[in-house]
Amino acid sequence: MGLGADITRFFAGVNARNEGGILQPYSMSDFYDEHKNHLESMMVIPGICQKLVLRHVLTYVGRNLSENRLFMGDMYYCLSFNEGVANYGSYDFLAFGAPHIRGHFLHSVLPIIVEKNDGTQDIGTGFLVEGGRIVTARHCVEAMKTISVPGCSEAPSRVFALSGGNDDVAVIDFSVNPFPQYPKFQMRKHFALEEVITMGYPPIPGFDMLLVTEKSHLAADLKSSKGAIVAEGMTYLYGEDYILMNARVKGGNSGGPVIGEDGKVIGLISEIPSTENGLDALGYGVVTPISKVQELLSSQEVDVDNLEFNWRSLPS
Repeated sequence: MGLGADITRFFAGVNARNEGGILQPYSMSDFYDEHKNHLESMMVIPGICQKLVLRHVLTYVGRNLSENRLFMGDMYYCLSFNEGVANYGSYDFLAFGAPHIRGHFLHSVLPIIVEKNDGTQDIGTGFLVEGGRIVTARHCVEAMKTISVPGCSEAPSRVFALSGGNDDVAVIDFSVNPFPQYPKFQMRKHFALEEVITMGYPPIPGFDMLLVTEKSHLAADLKSSKGAIVAEGMTYLYGEDYILMNARVKGGNSGGPVIGEDGKVIGLISEIPSTENGLDALGYGVVTPISKVQELLSSQEVDVDNLEFNWRSLPS
């Protein structure tokens, strides 16, 4: 927890002063009196408060007219402070933006390296969720000769996906959490036109594995009318809901998280092959909604396909 969480907690409505039965909000001057450890950030805190107001976390309620110093009299309320949200880091993510999200989850987005049956190598992306699991795209791991994640010597107990094969989602499950030291992503439903960031490992010629982070916006909710062929004999996304994103999906990003400004994953990147008049040519990427991931994670054994895999251990 950092400065964003401290600001939001301080102005939480439950902490407001009760003067004669009337709640009196605190001012920035009151905040500095209680949080002297943040005095060195005095020049950036007013801007952070404005960001939190724009994101409907704080409500500006006027000025304390007895305070003449610039910004010091500004008073705020946070009507819906949640300690769990603060512990996850969402208030700090909203305050400091994409660089803070990337820094926090830098090691929670992982390259999925595979060898295909013809001997060629390919790369995809996965991300960590609770329970010692890695979520990725089904087409990244299904029918591969070998699968590996750098730094993960422990072989998974299973790799599974929803029965039927239409959803481009898979989970790599471990009996022992292979990365207990790294933060795990939480998930939530998306909303239209929100700004998001993507994190993934597109193969860039001449470079080692490189985690690329990009900003985008969600463009629309759609339902596909036909399947997308991503490997011979396998069709995904047929008749399934998905989200359009106004950024092209780059090879290797498949399976990577699409992250909201609060640091929660709202979907994962699914790759549809480029066509002359297709979504990729128009500058859009396809995102599988997080509801499909949540459905898979909560599914009973009879509702899933256990995918065959051969694990290959790689050093970090």
